[in-house]
Amino acid sequence: MNHQFNLGIIRAIQVVQVKMEEQKQALSIAQKQNLYLLDCLDFLKDADETFKNSAFHEFAIQLLTTGQKITSKQLINDELGINDPRAVSRYMKRFITKLEENKALLWQSISPQKEHLLNRFPMIKVEQGGGNGIPNKYFIEPEDIISKTQEVPLHEKNEVINPIYISYKAEKLKRTPWYIRVCSPFFEKYRSRLAFMLPLLLIAFLSPLALIALFTKGLIGMELLIIASVIESYILFIPAKKLSFLVKNKAVLIDEHIGQPLSAICLSEITKIHSSDNKDIERKLTTLVIKGRCPICYSHYGYDNSVILEYDRIFFPKRVIGKCLHNPIEHQFSFDKDLMSGKKLN
Repeated sequence: MNHQFNLGIIRAIQVVQVKMEEQKQALSIAQKQNLYLLDCLDFLKDADETFKNSAFHEFAIQLLTTGQKITSKQLINDELGINDPRAVSRYMKRFITKLEENKALLWQSISPQKEHLLNRFPMIKVEQGGGNGIPNKYFIEPEDIISKTQEVPLHEKNEVINPIYISYKAEKLKRTPWYIRVCSPFFEKYRSRLAFMLPLLLIAFLSPLALIALFTKGLIGMELLIIASVIESYILFIPAKKLSFLVKNKAVLIDEHIGQPLSAICLSEITKIHSSDNKDIERKLTTLVIKGRCPICYSHYGYDNSVILEYDRIFFPKRVIGKCLHNPIEHQFSFDKDLMSGKKLN
């Protein structure tokens, strides 16, 4: 009796899943693009303060996903305070720029093929109107994503997997450490990074000496010295060490902090290049959770997402690499943050 009851539950669940899949398939391309772009906007809200109040962008997405070219005059919305074509142009330019900058990351993080059933990225384009009062026109044009951002096909028995190369997947980190949020604006330009890091490192390394001097002179006791040392380590030394490593190597692990998931990382990403001079490059800090599919363990056991990021060694780490949880000694891979891929080490 129990067996029949369990079978009935399983069949009911299967029916619900089939109906949900049919509903997804029944959505029009415009509806799929609408849902995907709204999810992209939610991603940007978490990553960029300028998109916190993004009611206008939600309004624009609704219009654009009708499949028609929309003029800047049609995007004017008095209720949202956007009552001028120039304001529309500024807001749309910001959104289009952020989509372009984060296109690969968005494609990795939101899983459009599985959740939205899209094979191409629905990119927003602008057709410049020019002078004589001709307004700009905005429309959606699907774009191909380069192969480095596409997931490895699901494992099949007859599938041949290259054991040398690995593809990583990125998800946004839900809780960015406080010091990265505070220091992120200082990392945008070279001069601001330099002006911020030099005093921070100086204070971080001199503060322990100041505590020791106070202790030796009897101005503070042992208990206060220990408490002050822990606080100083948390608010100065650890952040200074992480940020200096980030300035040098452009990637630093942050998963050792309490509450952070394994393989959490902060990346220093290029946002704008004004010239070939390294001092004229603008950057932003992005916090992600990176996981990878070990090609060896996946082909043998179907073991997925087993590769997490770690340092190549415990003391004096040199670089961030991917290590397989099933075989962390032999199955080690390089990590290229720009290509989101790597190859087997040794």
